[in-house]
Amino acid sequence: MRHVRSLALALAAVSAFAGGLLSTAAPAFAAAPEVKGESVSSITPFEARLEATVDAGEETTECHFEYGKTSVTEHEVKCEQETLEGGEQGVGATVTALTPKALYHYRVLVKNATSEATGSEEAFTTLTLEKPTIESQSASSVTASAATLEALVDPDYQATTYTFEYATNKALAGAKTKSDSAPLEGAGGQLASVAVSGLEPGEVYYYRVVAKNGTGTTTAATVQSFATVPTPVTEAPASITGVGAILKGHFALDPLATKYSFDYKLGSACAGESSTPTVEAGTGASDVEASWEVPSAEKPEFGLAAPWSAPPLDPNREYTVCLVTSNTYGSQVGSAVHFKTSPAPPAIDSESAVGVGVAGIALQAKINPNMQETSYFFEYGTSRAKLEAGEGTKVDGAPPASPLPAELAELPVTAKVGAPQPQTTYYYRALAENESTLKEGKPAAGEIESYALPVVVTDEAKNVTQTSATLSGIVNPESAETTYYFAYIDQAGYEQAVAGNAEEKADPYAQGEVTSTLAAGSSSEPQTISPTPISGLLPGHTYHYALVAANAIGREIGPDETFTTPEPTLPIVSVAAASAITQNTATLSGTVDTNGLQTHYGFEIGTEPANYGPATGLGSIGGSATEAVSVTLGELQPATTYYYRVTATNADGTSYSEPETFTTLGFPSLLTAPTSPPLLNIAAPAPPKQETTVAHKKTLTKAQKLAKALKACKRDRKKSTRSACEARARKQFGAAKKKTKK
Repeated sequence: MRHVRSLALALAAVSAFAGGLLSTAAPAFAAAPEVKGESVSSITPFEARLEATVDAGEETTECHFEYGKTSVTEHEVKCEQETLEGGEQGVGATVTALTPKALYHYRVLVKNATSEATGSEEAFTTLTLEKPTIESQSASSVTASAATLEALVDPDYQATTYTFEYATNKALAGAKTKSDSAPLEGAGGQLASVAVSGLEPGEVYYYRVVAKNGTGTTTAATVQSFATVPTPVTEAPASITGVGAILKGHFALDPLATKYSFDYKLGSACAGESSTPTVEAGTGASDVEASWEVPSAEKPEFGLAAPWSAPPLDPNREYTVCLVTSNTYGSQVGSAVHFKTSPAPPAIDSESAVGVGVAGIALQAKINPNMQETSYFFEYGTSRAKLEAGEGTKVDGAPPASPLPAELAELPVTAKVGAPQPQTTYYYRALAENESTLKEGKPAAGEIESYALPVVVTDEAKNVTQTSATLSGIVNPESAETTYYFAYIDQAGYEQAVAGNAEEKADPYAQGEVTSTLAAGSSSEPQTISPTPISGLLPGHTYHYALVAANAIGREIGPDETFTTPEPTLPIVSVAAASAITQNTATLSGTVDTNGLQTHYGFEIGTEPANYGPATGLGSIGGSATEAVSVTLGELQPATTYYYRVTATNADGTSYSEPETFTTLGFPSLLTAPTSPPLLNIAAPAPPKQETTVAHKKTLTKAQKLAKALKACKRDRKKSTRSACEARARKQFGAAKKKTKK
């Protein structure tokens, strides 16, 4: 037994030594690759995509698929990821040139420098080849004589040719055919399309598609139809003027509902710029006389009401027009017809007069020359009858001077008239003339207008407060559209303006404030202006104000008036002596008289004279009242003198009471006063705590003195200073002795 045991120990030692040699001399083996799953997708008659999930281990790993019909090793294809750099990932490869409707076997192989892994053998069957499938048929780009026939055909992975058959009968007897030389490829709906021509206008055609591939031929099960568009004939327009014409044409109806419109534009082409509304012409076999008047007008016979978006024509210009017909399947543009609009007289679109005053009157107008060179001038006078009789004073235009260029636009023109007579009504008109003017030589005249400055009265100010007032007045617009506003300025600004130059004196309110501009109408009677409130005024200030009105002639400033705002009324405050004073609390009080205004109040406190912190004990008092106010303070410094005062604020300003002081109580001499935190405000004021006064003295032991000192320290809410207080107490009176267990 002794020898056996010795042999066992010797073998164990050798094994341990050998193990040590192996662990130091041989490198660790790399992780082997692993196949975790295989699948196949995108199977067609000729292709399939092989896929797998592999773990490449820790080294660069090669990857490929094996596949075949009789043996899985017949063919080999590399994975799209030729080398894999470790970790779990997906791999795949697409195999082609397969045989339709055949069973194939496949597997994936991955290997690295030390080992390899092979997936399990799997199988798939390629799809069977089928005849083409016709998914849909349609017709597009239909005109009077042509159309495009279309179909969606699935070639089923084979080269597929197609032919369209079409005829004017549903049985397709004697049908014509049209093919495309390019076959369809691939799978899914592929567009088969042919263009057919030589069709009859206004005719219904029937059609179908026939598709053929290597497996067989498919004829569309349903015969479809479309109708060609009637041929539109554009005729010469009638009633041509400088800005309009009646567009005309005709066409024959077809079995389907037909619509028509006219396209027209400047130049030699008709499509793409302007179009009349589309009109429903119905169905039938009769001819339709199409027409439309430009500019657009109401067409009750078509159920259409003006205005439409067919714009007017320009005078003296070359145009082209085409009649356009359409049905459900397409449209047809008729022949182009050219015409020229007539010259047109100028148009005077607006007139006005501005700037009445020492600088004179500026007469203004907007004149449209209507594409012809146009001359113009103004006439004015104090009598309407003389002006209409042509006996007014003539004045030529200022730049742009007459004549105006041949344009189609409203061009502004102006003429200057000397200084008018005060309080005088003037009548004026603009006159314009071009080649289209009547032969008698009478110029085209604008509407006669009359204007005078408004009459303004400034009324007394009402509802004057320290910061606001209400202004009113009367305006007579003198039959012209008139606006108004109030201007106001303080006494100093007004005096500075009236002492300045002529321009400042003319408008002493120019550097002040104004209210919003409102309309006063165009009556010839005095109009009472609605009371207008103003705000943002200063208490105890005098203001000058006036009502200002303006019309096309100019501006009129009413008589100057004044008002004075009441003096400011600050709140009245007083302060009382502090009460309920302890080492770290005190109650402050005082009174606040609001003087009739909403008032906010508070107490300002500090530890130095005239150096206060933010207000505390804040509150608000509304209306007319005198109230007592107070606040209880906590966490004050012991044995410290505080300065405080009452502050109150209303709309007119802030008042402060006389300052007061109080001193917090100190700690008993046997304790060192703890350091208190900053002054804090107690949210809800409370009456001071009443303490019972002891009438006789009692000698205390050291332990009793220590307990009393520790109890005083506990009043300090701050942990750090409370701990310091307790340490000092124990040092002075000795620590409590611990009880020992017997």
